[in-house]
Amino acid sequence: SSHALPEETWTSNVVAMASAWLDVDAECERMRRDSEAALMEEVGAAMHCGATIVVVPPPPAGAWACASYARALTSLVHAHMALTIWAL
Repeated sequence: SSHALPEETWTSNVVAMASAWLDVDAECERMRRDSEAALMEEVGAAMHCGATIVVVPPPPAGAWACASYARALTSLVHAHMALTIWAL
């Protein structure tokens, strides 16, 4: 439960992880749309719980085209000004 930790612990010590399967630059349009929607939902849930740091999966190795990835992360940062994103 989120009540087990004080609020200052959530905002300074808890790191949320987005799903590893997310691929917002997938060649398949449906996968791309589903990934972006899931990313937005997962980050929103993390922020709702008080986490301000979210680890997102990096673009696939060797991916030269990551415009959707960059756009999605930019959108998240603008929507959640207190958000810190780590791509690991």
